[in-house]
Amino acid sequence: MKRTVTTAPLPAALFAMAALFVAVPAAARPQSYAEMIRGALVPTPVGYAAMCNSDPQLCGAMAGVGAQAEPITEKQRMKLLRKVNRRVNSRVHQQYDVSEQWRPSGIGPGAVGDCEDLAIEKRMELISLGFPPKDLFFAIGYLGGEGLHAVLVAHTAKGDLVLDSRTPWTSEWSRTPYVWLVRQSDIDPSVWLSAIPNGTPASV
Repeated sequence: MKRTVTTAPLPAALFAMAALFVAVPAAARPQSYAEMIRGALVPTPVGYAAMCNSDPQLCGAMAGVGAQAEPITEKQRMKLLRKVNRRVNSRVHQQYDVSEQWRPSGIGPGAVGDCEDLAIEKRMELISLGFPPKDLFFAIGYLGGEGLHAVLVAHTAKGDLVLDSRTPWTSEWSRTPYVWLVRQSDIDPSVWLSAIPNGTPASV
Protein backbone atom coordinates (compact mmCIF):
# COMPACT_ATOMS: atom_id res chain seq x y z
CA MET A 1 0.00 0.00 0.00
CA LYS A 2 1.01 3.63 -0.29
CA ARG A 3 3.23 4.94 2.48
CA THR A 4 1.51 8.32 2.48
CA VAL A 5 -2.06 8.85 3.49
CA THR A 6 -2.92 11.88 1.42
CA THR A 7 -2.57 10.24 -1.99
CA ALA A 8 -4.36 6.97 -1.27
CA PRO A 9 -7.52 6.27 -3.32
CA LEU A 10 -9.87 6.56 -0.35
CA PRO A 11 -12.06 9.43 0.89
CA ALA A 12 -10.08 12.17 2.64
CA ALA A 13 -12.66 12.21 5.41
CA LEU A 14 -11.65 8.68 6.41
CA PHE A 15 -8.05 9.72 6.88
CA ALA A 16 -9.04 12.76 8.90
CA MET A 17 -11.07 10.49 11.17
CA ALA A 18 -8.18 8.02 11.39
CA ALA A 19 -5.74 10.77 12.39
CA LEU A 20 -8.08 11.86 15.17
CA PHE A 21 -8.58 8.28 16.32
CA VAL A 22 -4.84 7.63 16.50
CA ALA A 23 -4.50 10.55 18.89
CA VAL A 24 -7.11 9.16 21.31
CA PRO A 25 -5.67 7.11 24.21
CA ALA A 26 -6.45 3.40 23.89
CA ALA A 27 -8.46 3.39 27.13
CA ALA A 28 -10.80 6.04 25.72
CA ARG A 29 -11.41 4.29 22.41
CA PRO A 30 -14.67 2.44 21.68
CA GLN A 31 -14.98 -1.10 23.00
CA SER A 32 -13.82 -3.78 20.57
CA TYR A 33 -16.15 -6.13 18.76
CA ALA A 34 -15.56 -9.79 17.95
CA GLU A 35 -16.19 -8.99 14.28
CA MET A 36 -14.66 -6.09 12.40
CA ILE A 37 -16.99 -3.12 12.12
CA ARG A 38 -19.32 -2.86 9.13
CA GLY A 39 -19.93 0.82 8.48
CA ALA A 40 -21.11 2.96 5.60
CA LEU A 41 -20.35 2.24 1.96
CA VAL A 42 -17.01 3.59 0.70
CA PRO A 43 -15.38 3.59 -2.76
CA THR A 44 -13.62 0.38 -3.76
CA PRO A 45 -9.81 0.70 -3.56
CA VAL A 46 -8.49 1.54 -7.02
CA GLY A 47 -5.99 -1.32 -7.14
CA TYR A 48 -8.59 -3.91 -6.17
CA ALA A 49 -11.09 -2.62 -8.73
CA ALA A 50 -8.44 -2.65 -11.47
CA MET A 51 -7.51 -6.25 -10.61
CA CYS A 52 -11.09 -7.43 -10.83
CA ASN A 53 -11.64 -5.58 -14.10
CA SER A 54 -8.55 -7.13 -15.67
CA ASP A 55 -8.96 -10.61 -14.14
CA PRO A 56 -12.59 -11.25 -13.17
CA GLN A 57 -11.86 -14.97 -12.89
CA LEU A 58 -9.40 -14.32 -10.07
CA CYS A 59 -11.88 -12.19 -8.16
CA GLY A 60 -14.56 -14.79 -8.75
CA ALA A 61 -12.30 -17.48 -7.33
CA MET A 62 -11.59 -15.36 -4.24
CA ALA A 63 -15.34 -14.93 -3.77
CA GLY A 64 -15.78 -18.70 -3.90
CA VAL A 65 -17.40 -18.98 -7.32
CA GLY A 66 -17.43 -22.69 -8.16
CA ALA A 67 -15.90 -23.70 -4.82
CA GLN A 68 -17.22 -26.94 -3.34
CA ALA A 69 -15.24 -27.31 -0.16
CA GLU A 70 -15.99 -30.01 2.40
CA PRO A 71 -16.91 -28.78 5.91
CA ILE A 72 -13.90 -28.44 8.21
CA THR A 73 -13.75 -28.18 11.98
CA GLU A 74 -12.84 -25.01 13.84
CA LYS A 75 -9.59 -26.65 14.93
CA GLN A 76 -8.73 -27.37 11.31
CA ARG A 77 -9.60 -23.80 10.33
CA MET A 78 -7.30 -22.32 12.96
CA LYS A 79 -4.47 -24.64 11.94
CA LEU A 80 -4.86 -23.63 8.29
CA LEU A 81 -4.81 -19.92 9.14
CA ARG A 82 -1.60 -20.22 11.12
CA LYS A 83 0.06 -22.46 8.54
CA VAL A 84 -0.77 -20.34 5.49
CA ASN A 85 0.10 -17.05 7.20
CA ARG A 86 3.55 -18.31 8.22
CA ARG A 87 4.25 -20.02 4.90
CA VAL A 88 3.40 -17.07 2.66
CA ASN A 89 5.18 -14.56 4.90
CA SER A 90 8.35 -16.68 4.96
CA ARG A 91 8.48 -17.45 1.24
CA VAL A 92 7.72 -14.05 -0.26
CA HIS A 93 10.22 -11.20 -0.37
CA GLN A 94 8.14 -8.24 0.71
CA GLN A 95 8.69 -5.17 -1.38
CA TYR A 96 6.74 -1.93 -1.70
CA ASP A 97 5.07 -1.65 -5.11
CA VAL A 98 4.84 1.96 -6.28
CA SER A 99 2.30 0.99 -8.98
CA GLU A 100 -0.15 -0.31 -6.34
CA GLN A 101 -1.04 -3.23 -8.61
CA TRP A 102 -2.98 -5.93 -6.74
CA ARG A 103 -1.98 -9.50 -7.69
CA PRO A 104 -1.18 -12.84 -6.04
CA SER A 105 2.44 -12.89 -4.93
CA GLY A 106 2.99 -16.60 -5.51
CA ILE A 107 5.28 -18.54 -3.14
CA GLY A 108 7.79 -20.03 -5.55
CA PRO A 109 11.47 -19.09 -5.95
CA GLY A 110 11.82 -15.36 -6.44
CA ALA A 111 8.31 -14.57 -5.21
CA VAL A 112 7.96 -10.85 -4.51
CA GLY A 113 4.98 -8.83 -3.34
CA ASP A 114 3.53 -5.90 -1.45
CA CYS A 115 1.18 -6.38 1.53
CA GLU A 116 -1.94 -6.69 -0.64
CA ASP A 117 -0.24 -9.26 -2.88
CA LEU A 118 0.52 -11.48 0.13
CA ALA A 119 -3.07 -11.05 1.35
CA ILE A 120 -4.38 -12.24 -2.03
CA GLU A 121 -1.98 -15.19 -2.05
CA LYS A 122 -3.10 -16.24 1.43
CA ARG A 123 -6.75 -16.03 0.43
CA MET A 124 -6.24 -18.19 -2.65
CA GLU A 125 -4.20 -20.76 -0.72
CA LEU A 126 -6.75 -21.01 2.07
CA ILE A 127 -9.60 -21.51 -0.38
CA SER A 128 -7.62 -24.20 -2.22
CA LEU A 129 -7.12 -25.98 1.12
CA GLY A 130 -10.82 -25.97 1.94
CA PHE A 131 -11.29 -22.81 4.02
CA PRO A 132 -14.78 -21.33 3.36
CA PRO A 133 -14.44 -18.35 0.96
CA LYS A 134 -17.36 -16.57 2.63
CA ASP A 135 -15.31 -16.30 5.83
CA LEU A 136 -12.43 -14.37 4.23
CA PHE A 137 -12.18 -10.68 3.37
CA PHE A 138 -9.62 -7.93 2.86
CA ALA A 139 -9.17 -4.89 5.10
CA ILE A 140 -6.97 -1.80 4.98
CA GLY A 141 -5.63 -0.10 8.07
CA TYR A 142 -3.36 2.80 8.93
CA LEU A 143 -0.29 2.74 11.17
CA GLY A 144 1.30 5.99 12.26
CA GLY A 145 4.76 6.42 10.78
CA GLU A 146 4.18 3.62 8.27
CA GLY A 147 1.05 4.45 6.27
CA LEU A 148 -1.60 2.19 4.76
CA HIS A 149 -1.48 -1.57 5.11
CA ALA A 150 -3.67 -4.29 3.55
CA VAL A 151 -4.34 -7.64 5.21
CA LEU A 152 -6.50 -10.72 4.93
CA VAL A 153 -9.08 -11.23 7.69
CA ALA A 154 -10.81 -14.49 8.58
CA HIS A 155 -14.05 -15.09 10.46
CA THR A 156 -13.56 -17.64 13.26
CA ALA A 157 -15.44 -18.76 16.34
CA LYS A 158 -13.11 -16.47 18.34
CA GLY A 159 -13.90 -13.46 16.17
CA ASP A 160 -12.19 -11.90 13.16
CA LEU A 161 -8.48 -12.76 12.95
CA VAL A 162 -5.91 -10.81 10.92
CA LEU A 163 -3.32 -12.58 8.78
CA ASP A 164 -0.65 -9.91 8.67
CA SER A 165 2.41 -9.85 6.41
CA ARG A 166 4.30 -8.14 9.25
CA THR A 167 4.03 -11.04 11.69
CA PRO A 168 3.83 -14.87 11.58
CA TRP A 169 1.05 -14.83 14.17
CA THR A 170 -2.67 -14.37 13.60
CA SER A 171 -4.20 -11.65 15.76
CA GLU A 172 -7.64 -10.47 16.79
CA TRP A 173 -8.45 -7.47 14.60
CA SER A 174 -9.07 -5.21 17.59
CA ARG A 175 -5.71 -6.10 19.17
CA THR A 176 -3.54 -5.04 16.24
CA PRO A 177 -1.70 -1.67 16.10
CA TYR A 178 -3.72 -0.46 13.12
CA VAL A 179 -6.56 2.02 12.82
CA TRP A 180 -8.86 0.13 10.47
CA LEU A 181 -10.21 2.30 7.66
CA VAL A 182 -12.05 0.09 5.17
CA ARG A 183 -12.98 -3.55 4.71
CA GLN A 184 -14.72 -5.75 2.20
CA SER A 185 -18.29 -6.73 2.79
CA ASP A 186 -18.54 -10.39 3.75
CA ILE A 187 -21.85 -10.55 1.86
CA ASP A 188 -20.72 -9.02 -1.44
CA PRO A 189 -16.93 -8.89 -2.07
CA SER A 190 -17.40 -6.13 -4.64
CA VAL A 191 -18.68 -3.84 -1.86
CA TRP A 192 -16.36 -2.05 0.57
CA LEU A 193 -17.35 -0.55 3.90
CA SER A 194 -15.95 1.85 6.45
CA ALA A 195 -14.31 0.09 9.41
CA ILE A 196 -13.73 3.15 11.57
CA PRO A 197 -15.26 2.79 15.07
CA ASN A 198 -18.17 5.16 15.42
CA GLY A 199 -20.70 3.26 17.50
CA THR A 200 -22.76 0.16 16.78
CA PRO A 201 -21.60 -1.63 13.59
CA ALA A 202 -23.93 -1.27 10.63
CA SER A 203 -25.06 -4.19 8.50
CA VAL A 204 -24.99 -4.21 4.71
